[in-house]
Parts: sequence; structure tokens; C-alpha cells
Amino acid sequence: MRYLFLPTFVGIALSVLLALNIFASQVYNPLLFKIIKLNDKNAVKQFLRSIEKTDAYADQFDYFNNLYNDAFLKETQQNKFSISQEIQKYEGLLQTNPKSRDVLIKLALLYLEQNEPRKARTYYAQAKKIDPWISISILEGIEE
Repeated sequence: MRYLFLPTFVGIALSVLLALNIFASQVYNPLLFKIIKLNDKNAVKQFLRSIEKTDAYADQFDYFNNLYNDAFLKETQQNKFSISQEIQKYEGLLQTNPKSRDVLIKLALLYLEQNEPRKARTYYAQAKKIDPWISISILEGIEE
């Protein structure tokens, strides 16, 4: 009976490890696989977007930005520049038609993307005055 303890224990331990391995392979994020194994820059962008509102974002952004020779920083700066250009375009459209609900909503979304919640809330409130039935979830809960 004493001699059966070790093989039984080893068998149970291997079974548990096998079960954990199967579980981990099903739960293991394919995005992480792309980042680690395939060195996929698009997967890194997707990952960074998914953690953008968390405390870990800044550290992860710096880490991957250094890993990819400042590629993400350049892209972020270019994106901010294009958002600014879009805002100017829609501000001009708003001068032409100040009661355009769609232009007001687009400006609210652009300002939210540019991390200016106060302006986003102002434009969304103006759009709601024009059309009280609109409800855009990302704009409904804007906080400072």
C-alpha cells in the first residue's frame, strides 16, 4: 500500500497539471499570443486600446513604444493632429448650420476622443436640445 502512494500522487499531480494546461490554453488570450510570438504591431495597438482607460496604460504604452522605436508616440501625435483638423472642419460646418444635430454630435465625439470631456458634454447637450430623443451611450455618461 505504501508503494502505491507515490505513483498515485504523481498521477494525480500530472492530471491536475494537464487540466490546468487545457484550461489555460482555452483562456489564453489570442491577442497576447500575437504580441509575444508573432511580434504583431497591430495586436499591440489593439491591446493598448483595450487598456487605455486603466492605470496600467501609461507604463504599457511606454514599454511598447520603446520596443517599437517610438512608433506609437509618432502615431499618437499624428492622430491628435488629424483630430484637430477634423474639429476645425466641423467647427466651420457648425458656423454654416448651428442647429445641425449631426455636426454637434460629431464634435462631441471628437472632443471626447481628444480627452476634452467638458467641450464634449457642451456639444452633446446642444445636440440634445435640438433632438431630445438622441441617446449615444458613450456621450451620456461623460465625466470630467
